[in-house]
Amino acid sequence: SASELITTLIMTIACGGNILINVGPAKDGTIGPIFEERLTQLGDWLKVNGEAIYGSHPWEVCQNDTTTPNIWYTTKDNATTLYTLMLHWPQNNVLYLACPEISKLSKIHNAWS
Repeated sequence: SASELITTLIMTIACGGNILINVGPAKDGTIGPIFEERLTQLGDWLKVNGEAIYGSHPWEVCQNDTTTPNIWYTTKDNATTLYTLMLHWPQNNVLYLACPEISKLSKIHNAWS
């Protein structure tokens, strides 16, 4: 499923890995509809969240959050931007993060605003 692809992508990038998605064409060179659908869904997700994936690397402080499961972190070379990738939104709509230490100089941005 697209959710499984995205989860694998996030966990792999947050741990410093690379991902290769094997999509084999049919003998006539076409890509099967299910593969096309999954790649389109992954592409749609990357249009919104690609900044946290492309050119990023694991955050040296921690790769995933210990307080809230399914939270993964990436950063860029300048290390001034931290990306928090959430696999699932908390049921109570409250997000607890153990790893980042917020200061008065911290700026928090929502990717959807």
